[in-house]
Order: sequence, then C-alpha cells, then structure tokens
Amino acid sequence: MRMRRVRKPPRPTRVPGSVPAEPDSLKHKIIDHGRPADHWSRPRPFTVLHVATNVPVTPYDMRMMAIAESWAKGLIYTDVEGFALGDMGDLYLLDECGNYAVAPEGRFRIRWRS
Repeated sequence: MRMRRVRKPPRPTRVPGSVPAEPDSLKHKIIDHGRPADHWSRPRPFTVLHVATNVPVTPYDMRMMAIAESWAKGLIYTDVEGFALGDMGDLYLLDECGNYAVAPEGRFRIRWRS
C-alpha cells in the first residue's frame, strides 16, 4: 500500500511587534488539568509606559536606553527589538542578537491590551 504525502499548511509570517497567530489545530487541544492549550500559552499583548509621563515607550526611547543607561549597556543599540516579560514578572529589554537587560523595578508600567 502506498502512503499519501500530506501537505503541511504554510507557516504564517510574523510581523515584528505583533502577537503570533495561533493555528486552529491548537485551539481545541486538551493538555494538563483538562484546560485548553491556549489558556496559559497564548501571549498577552502589552504596552510599556514611562512611569513619570504615562507615555508609551517608543523605539527611539529603547535605542537611547541601550546607549545611555547603565542597566542596558550590554545591548546592541542598533538592533533593539522590544520588551518581554519573564515568568516572575521581570521586564526585559531585548535586542535581535539574543542579548537582554533587566529593567529596573519601578521604572516602567505595563498596560495590558485585550
């Protein structure tokens, strides 16, 4: 008996700064504790704000942090990618080379988007 080759659907392209689309096949998959897979694995979009001004952080601000601030000195300022949240609530500033820096506590505020 000859096996049929199954074509995989093309992977969606990811736009920088966007939340990756979740394939329909994962929406109904059940994993630990009988919860749907997207219950805790789907990233929640957020905006990082300056505490003093309550204004969102721009890409220019991120580049200037990588240049001038001591906590972000190890980053490549021309390739600063954005922010990420760690498991314990730490805020990280990332660059495209895989480097990261932990933002000081109390410096930024996070606004969750729906």
